[in-house]
Amino acid sequence: MKTNPIFTFALVLIVLLSILSCTKTEEIDKLPPITMEGKNTFGCLVNGIAWIPETNGGLFNEKLTARYENGGLSIQARIRTNSDVINQNLIIKSNFNDLGIYQIPPPPFEGILYFNSKNKPMGTIECTSYKCIPEDTEIEILYLDTSKRIISGTFSYKNLTNRCGDVINITDGRFDVRY
Repeated sequence: MKTNPIFTFALVLIVLLSILSCTKTEEIDKLPPITMEGKNTFGCLVNGIAWIPETNGGLFNEKLTARYENGGLSIQARIRTNSDVINQNLIIKSNFNDLGIYQIPPPPFEGILYFNSKNKPMGTIECTSYKCIPEDTEIEILYLDTSKRIISGTFSYKNLTNRCGDVINITDGRFDVRY
């Protein structure tokens, strides 16, 4: 019995596409939902892998901190399960006036995103600071309540590079923080 080569190709293509789509869906499902209640949640995909802050506690070892003053937002998220194993930080800084979509940082400035992808000390600037240009970044402020001190939104960084030759893409970012 002969098989049709077009049918075989289509079947293989369908199987591959379903496998690839399941992997991304599973990673997105690990992220916290997009909320606007000040739940102190944060998450994103770093090169397609879920990244959610966590720490093993201790002094000065908060997993998520946020500051908002005079239109300037700074969020620092950290993964630190064991100082010898994982110590990653992701720091977002942005300026905005109201709800809406903004570039990080606003033009004409270039910015730096600090992300430790190889467990190097944060002092190793060339390997932990990624250069970003506003055209490849986006932050959307979905909710801002200055009386309750809550900011919620989404973010993405594309084609971030460092001096060590690493390139990362941060997508599907979301935060709902109290400052």
